[in-house]
Amino acid sequence: MNLDQIKVYSKMGWDYFINKRLDVSLWQQFKSLSKISYRHLTNKVTIIDSSDFKASYDMAAECFDQWNERMGIVSDKIVDLDYIASNSRPWNFLDFGCGTGYVTSNLMKAIGHDEYKITGIDLSTNMIEICKNRIKDERVNFLNVDGIEHLKEAPDAHYDGVFCTWALEYVPQDPFFTNIHRALKPHGQLALAVSKRGTIIEVESCIMEILAEYPDMVKGVLDISCFLPESLEELKKKVGKYGFTPVKMEDGFVELSFDTPEEMLDWLLNTGDIAGAMQMFTDADFFKKQVVEKIRSKLCKNGKYTTYQTYVYGIFAKQ
Repeated sequence: MNLDQIKVYSKMGWDYFINKRLDVSLWQQFKSLSKISYRHLTNKVTIIDSSDFKASYDMAAECFDQWNERMGIVSDKIVDLDYIASNSRPWNFLDFGCGTGYVTSNLMKAIGHDEYKITGIDLSTNMIEICKNRIKDERVNFLNVDGIEHLKEAPDAHYDGVFCTWALEYVPQDPFFTNIHRALKPHGQLALAVSKRGTIIEVESCIMEILAEYPDMVKGVLDISCFLPESLEELKKKVGKYGFTPVKMEDGFVELSFDTPEEMLDWLLNTGDIAGAMQMFTDADFFKKQVVEKIRSKLCKNGKYTTYQTYVYGIFAKQ
């Protein structure tokens, strides 16, 4: 076993099992980890990557407004109305990972004058198509592109502000922050909303238990190297390393309650909140059935099936 294989084995052990405090014995976790790791090392298990996430969000696009119905209260906070109102200049904004255009729509309402340009970019083809059908305005341009490549091609000091909601965990951090800093004008703003580490931990633990119980049915494991901040301080430290100072920060949670386990799973899939999960098992229908039963047995609270979307958001100014 070479060093790279050892790294895969140890990281899977910590992130997939031991760190989740599962209702499965450590011995069962160890056996399952061994099987999954071996299957990965013999190319029977693949790493779920950006193409799989794109597929998940393409499938979720038609129902993605369900996410904004519950989580829009967080996305709303990253549009700095004071910053926009205090400047009457022509604006040039980037909506990174624009989804179905929720933040772009809010920006259009907030600006209050006609001189602006907004570019919305997303890797999901279907999300961009919805944006184009909903928002027909010559000042707004939606592009189905890789976000990092778009940032690399952006001119220096090009944008007044970059908005990124619920997409930070899907992109490599260094080129993201480095190129945004370069592409922002002096004192331009970066606004972020991102899930905290441990978000929907109740659901995630259910999925991890299924992994532990049925290792032979696993065909893919999520790339767990993404950045999810554990706290406000961690996000502040991460963003500060690239030359940004905080203007406003906040963390919190949104309670997600549903009448039935099936309703909860449908919402999680329809919004991309568990993007990539369907690609983890050889039999997707079997996986869905198992998740529903886990939710039914573990997540009932006061007659509702409940989990918690924890988040951090921040508005940062370029130094």
